[in-house]
Amino acid sequence: MNVAIVIPARLGSTRFPGKPLAKIFEMSMLGHVITNAKASKLAQAVYVATCDATIAEEAKRYGVEAIDTSSNHSRASDRVAEAEGKLAETGRIYDLIIMLQGDEPCVTGEAIDQQIRFCESNPDVQITNLVGPITSREEHHSPNSIKCVLSSERILYMSRLPIPGQGFLESKFLGKQVCSISFTRAGLKLFGSLPEGNLEAAESIDMLRLIENGVAIGALWTDLRSHPVDVPSDIPVVERILANLSQPGL
Repeated sequence: MNVAIVIPARLGSTRFPGKPLAKIFEMSMLGHVITNAKASKLAQAVYVATCDATIAEEAKRYGVEAIDTSSNHSRASDRVAEAEGKLAETGRIYDLIIMLQGDEPCVTGEAIDQQIRFCESNPDVQITNLVGPITSREEHHSPNSIKCVLSSERILYMSRLPIPGQGFLESKFLGKQVCSISFTRAGLKLFGSLPEGNLEAAESIDMLRLIENGVAIGALWTDLRSHPVDVPSDIPVVERILANLSQPGL
């Protein structure tokens, strides 16, 4: 299976402007994400999809090609779909695309390889999303933590609200989205062909576009300790995780 990891990143975050270049242990967040992606043993290539020249220069510093994409995208998956199309135009066609969000510096190459191996063994699954444990009530109630309600190996719904009910944090039927998302080429094209849905707009979650259209998203559980960076206060949380401290804090 020919696999590419595509990292969408832009400077214009409303909650944290310039976020990809924020320092985590003296390395940019984007640098951490690229380094982790390049640690994958099963992916053949890593790219950054961006509309910002500064991000493209940072990608180059870490030995990764940046694909220029439109500044009009509000969803990372649309940016990755555009990047995949541009790669295909130059003859670089991949069976599987891993969208690794540029604000997920804790996702390891090993976790990505777990996802790739699952996709190799389950070629009929078009889209998968890593799902990890919610470790505290604070995380469960945080709008920056996307909660996933699961049924068997599928994601039923995703929300920024603390669902279902007050939650059962020890249950494997509740977890948080870890933004390493696999698309077959057909699955990514399908995403790009669909209009933004009402649920997607209400929650600001890409994957709800697919759920609203009846497209199954495979839930791939990981025990990886992770924390996305949405606001500046997330940086020390991530640093504690990367330092392997027992209590990351929130």
